[in-house]
Amino acid sequence: MLAIDIVEFTSIAVNSSGTLSPVHVPHLGPYPKDYIEPMQDWLKSFTIDVGKGETFAPYDPDAPKRVAAQAKASGYVFPDTPDFQEQAFGLGWYKYAPDVAEKLLIKNGFKRDANKMWLMPDGRPFKISFMCGTVLSNHDARNAEAAVQQWKKFGIDASVYATENGDGLGATGDFDVSGAWPAQEPWGAGPDLYRVLDRWNSAYKLPVGQRTGGIYSRLVK
Repeated sequence: MLAIDIVEFTSIAVNSSGTLSPVHVPHLGPYPKDYIEPMQDWLKSFTIDVGKGETFAPYDPDAPKRVAAQAKASGYVFPDTPDFQEQAFGLGWYKYAPDVAEKLLIKNGFKRDANKMWLMPDGRPFKISFMCGTVLSNHDARNAEAAVQQWKKFGIDASVYATENGDGLGATGDFDVSGAWPAQEPWGAGPDLYRVLDRWNSAYKLPVGQRTGGIYSRLVK
């Protein structure tokens, strides 16, 4: 995430018109006031261990302002009031800090080759395939293209994998990264996030290759 410039990302993925959310809850309906606003102090104080005694605070409450500025430069017309911009662009995201991302990879055994491309700890090239559908104007494909461009810029051998078998590969976990929704929110109907959180229920956990019945969210060490 620290290797992705969210302003560049949104300009590619949604023509700078996207609303940011720093947590796994969309910025719509009651969720900003119920979940995202109450987490602001925690997000601002959150730090990660970069290594060698160094810590870094990754949260950036000003990121939506930068996306809004890019949207305005692209020709969008909208009020400059803080309330409107918070509603339209969100409350925060994460800093673009490729230098910190590099330290984190090195801390975990990664290194760069002579061409500045990343190698995994075992020496193999660090490759990421972003799976999406074949309708390249859809949000999943646009997000895939935006992410891949950012990762390539950082030195990762990334590529877009457009397939008509996303549901099948997603259900068996046979993918690196996917643009599919990892969870189901209640479409703004209320603050109950059971449908979101239940997607990470350990009862659904199965080895890669086994079908999970549509639960695509897999965490792999």
